[in-house]
Amino acid sequence: MKISAVILYDKLTADEKDAVIAAVEEWKKAARLPDVPIIADGDYKNCLEQADVLLTTDELPGNPVKQFFIPMVPLAGTDGELIVMRTIYRLLCRYGNKGGIAYA
Repeated sequence: MKISAVILYDKLTADEKDAVIAAVEEWKKAARLPDVPIIADGDYKNCLEQADVLLTTDELPGNPVKQFFIPMVPLAGTDGELIVMRTIYRLLCRYGNKGGIAYA
């Protein structure tokens, strides 16, 4: 699985946005993913159209991409990882190229 972008929601305050960007930059450095863009200006439609799966904490109605909705932090440990990966796999196997929401 290749992470194509991290998209921040428009509803974040300036301070929240700065804190999230700093945390994501730290994660990118630790994960050695320097070329993953952080989209914080609301211009994410092109990125979504190219994605196979969207992992999100907010449902995006009318979105053409298969969504994996994680309202909170996923389960910890190996079981949590297996649930996440199994759900992504099932989304990718669904009939049709786009659309649909899975919940965790």
